[in-house]
Amino acid sequence: MKRKNYKCVSRINLSTDGRVLFEQKVGFADYLKFGLPALFFKKKNPQICRVEDVVVIETSSTMLTGNLIVIYTQDCKYVLVARDKTTWQDIVIFLQNSTLQSKLDMQ
Repeated sequence: MKRKNYKCVSRINLSTDGRVLFEQKVGFADYLKFGLPALFFKKKNPQICRVEDVVVIETSSTMLTGNLIVIYTQDCKYVLVARDKTTWQDIVIFLQNSTLQSKLDMQ
């Protein structure tokens, strides 16, 4: 199973054609936190996968792991690191109110 990591995620959206999209915002604090690669390796096409390909979504927010949202599909694991705790909470609330609610696994 492939693993893809995306840092500084600020929002997750569902498009009208059934794709899971995300948005990255890199600020100066994120530059200090994640380093120079956070500025240069920002994802240009913020598409993760289609909604029907999602098997399970796990969320975790601890001191050791950080603010993570992990999206599993059949062939890939997408690890999204939220910018901060409030952003992570907003993403979790959005997922609880969306069509992906049945696939959400809170930890």
